[in-house]
Amino acid sequence: YIHLITQTRYNTSSLKDSNVQAAYEKAIRDGLLPTQESTTSGRWSALKTCITSCAENILGRRRGNTRSGWFDEECRLVTERKNCAYQETQQRHRTRASKGNYERLRKEEKKLHRIKKRMWEEKRIRELEENRVRYGPTRQFYQAIAGYRNTSAPKVSCCRSKNGDLISNQPEVLSRWAQHFDELLNDQLHDTPEAPLVDMNLLLPPSLEETRKAIRRLKNNKAPGTDGIEAELVKYGGAALEQEVHQVIAGVWDSEVMPDDWHLGVIYPIFKKGDKLDCNNYRGITVLNTAYKILSLVLQDRLEPYADEIVGNYQRGFRRGRSTTDQIFTIRQVLEKMKEFRRNSHHLFVDFKAAYDSIARVKLYDAMRAFEIPSKLIRLIRMTMTNVTCQVRVNGKLSSPFATTRGLRQGDGLACLLFNLVLERAIRDSGVETSGTILFKSTQILAYADDIDIIGLRLSDVAQAYLRIEQAARNLGLQVNEAKTKMMVAPPAARQAIKPNMLGGDVLIGDKKFEVVENFTYLGSRVSTDNDITQEIRARVLAANRSYFSLRKLINSRHLSRRTKLGLYTTYIVPVLTYASETWTLSRTDESLLAAFERRVLRRILGPVCEEGRWRSRYNAEIFALYGDLSVAQRMRLARLRWAGHVMRMADDDPARKVFLGLPDGQRGRGRPPSRWSDGIDVDARIAGLPTWRTTALDRERWRSLLWQAKTARRL
Repeated sequence: YIHLITQTRYNTSSLKDSNVQAAYEKAIRDGLLPTQESTTSGRWSALKTCITSCAENILGRRRGNTRSGWFDEECRLVTERKNCAYQETQQRHRTRASKGNYERLRKEEKKLHRIKKRMWEEKRIRELEENRVRYGPTRQFYQAIAGYRNTSAPKVSCCRSKNGDLISNQPEVLSRWAQHFDELLNDQLHDTPEAPLVDMNLLLPPSLEETRKAIRRLKNNKAPGTDGIEAELVKYGGAALEQEVHQVIAGVWDSEVMPDDWHLGVIYPIFKKGDKLDCNNYRGITVLNTAYKILSLVLQDRLEPYADEIVGNYQRGFRRGRSTTDQIFTIRQVLEKMKEFRRNSHHLFVDFKAAYDSIARVKLYDAMRAFEIPSKLIRLIRMTMTNVTCQVRVNGKLSSPFATTRGLRQGDGLACLLFNLVLERAIRDSGVETSGTILFKSTQILAYADDIDIIGLRLSDVAQAYLRIEQAARNLGLQVNEAKTKMMVAPPAARQAIKPNMLGGDVLIGDKKFEVVENFTYLGSRVSTDNDITQEIRARVLAANRSYFSLRKLINSRHLSRRTKLGLYTTYIVPVLTYASETWTLSRTDESLLAAFERRVLRRILGPVCEEGRWRSRYNAEIFALYGDLSVAQRMRLARLRWAGHVMRMADDDPARKVFLGLPDGQRGRGRPPSRWSDGIDVDARIAGLPTWRTTALDRERWRSLLWQAKTARRL
């Protein structure tokens, strides 16, 4: 293994100062001397040297964070005295007096440390409040808030070997992680000859404007790659630097050869869920060089129009104008309508093992050729995945580099587009129809990237579609994770029909057994066999409660103003509580659960009131008068109306719109029909003064204006 030398991080925050930015831009312009380098690698090496030299001279280096700012000289001295006393207790001729002296000094040390730490934290919170009042909720403000929240990922200090043995020795831990990703990202397949060119117009190199657009799209405050160049160093380098970067990108485009350091990435293991010691429960995110990201964005812009035409509407992952809400809404509408008309639906939630890391690259290129994507784009994308090397970073150390021949680089903007193309190829090869909905056909596919739900009227329909998709996906390198793939049958009574195919609590499809569950968390939202929103509400309240407790130290502090605390509530807690609330069909019980949680948090923030020497909790009216913002119920009504308008404006062939407007074959049961999502929208629209919402929502600008008026007038 290699000990990691601390990577140089430049003080890019100083570029917010216009004078510093102008000085940096001038230094870049003066430093860009004519070069005799003929190769792309040589040209990029000279440009990289210029950027880092100017950053060093003009911006300087970023100062590291102090881990324990409260530990001063007084703390050090009292700790030294305690340590000396402890050494005396370890001598052969120790006495009771020496032991008592040690215990006394230890108590003094702990007491002083507590006082110092409390004073330091109070000072930090006061500074936090002063900065918010002076500058507003800036990035530095939220960085400081994050320091108080206990939401950090677990450290990878130990892991298990392939045999399940615990490894704690750091070199062995690093070696195990390198072994894990080496095995995951390599296979024995070889490339195949490419097809002839399709569209000569797309062989033209990117224009300067395309490169500039890609540079502007780079995100600030992101970790640099192995070259140490952060995005800000390129974005604020001026027109001269943009021109030089464009020349490098154009050279790569023409020669189809990248600079050597663009092939190298650093993999960071990010924990997902499950056993923290199991390497398989981590996702490898690759940190890439900034210059490569510019090329990747250019390729992404060229490839995206083809992908949009090729990929079906069943796929909503990482596509413009689509989101997780589309699929959550669709599945809830399916469950609602099938329950209303007494029809059964079977849902198989398919999970692939390390989906992005398992793609056979050769099969990816074959799929792109089959989709008639221009060969120039295929060759350039193949170039980005040829001779790729990676290092794993764990606990501040880097493993030795190793080559990878399989999988997409998670962290590369191209990865999401390319995975969608691979999955589209698998769906087409399987022959499973994706254009209809379960209301009128026997099967329907919902997908968000690699999160797939196969819906069928009967178990046999789901099994047939799954087996065909599984076979096609296996040919492309994807493998189904048997342990994480689940079956859900709705309504609960329909479970009796599949009992002959069940083994205990599992259902057998092909050679795999899948657990049959009563509920499943799909894209972060819990769906159940009886479409019970109360389960989802309780899960949301539990998640929001965790968010509240992570902020408890700040909310309980007397040094933060009420306004700041309410801002934390609105920013951190409300979004967690109301995630996917656009799709909910709420009962009064559900609304009361949400309102009770909201009032509890607001009462804690606003505090009690003293009347005639006695303290009491604030009344509900007092709470919302002081809060002065929309309640959770009002926020959800507004979100539902906004989403309803979006659904009405969707294309006619959009699955979400088709399921919302369609009705399945079947017969409603006796008695009062259950509340539907559309009924809730009708009520929300009447409260907001929008009775003809289905037609009004077709005009997007007018609909947004009416919702804004309803929000400001508090007609919600």
